[in-house]
Amino acid sequence: MEEHEQSAPGAPEGDEWREVAQRFRRLSERFREHYRGREQDGGDGERLEDALRSVVAEVDRALTAVGDTGRDPRFRAEAREAALRLGDAIAATFDEVGEAVRQRFGRSGG
Repeated sequence: MEEHEQSAPGAPEGDEWREVAQRFRRLSERFREHYRGREQDGGDGERLEDALRSVVAEVDRALTAVGDTGRDPRFRAEAREAALRLGDAIAATFDEVGEAVRQRFGRSGG
């Protein structure tokens, strides 16, 4: 029976990405098991296994880069600043729309 691991609330960041990487490793293991079962029936196993290893390595490398990026304090600060600026831009847009609606329907701002 397979365990369902979950990160505890408030767990250090990156646990979620480790979980994703672990799940993909499990998927590749399951695929390998099924493939090996077919390989015994006479398939070209070595080429497919090499391709599978390459795919798993690339996914692992990509997820590691995402996790590393998320832990980088400069990236986090820049992302936070970008999110704040996005919020400011959205708020300004709604203010402009609200003002246009008030002008259109003759109501003054409060």
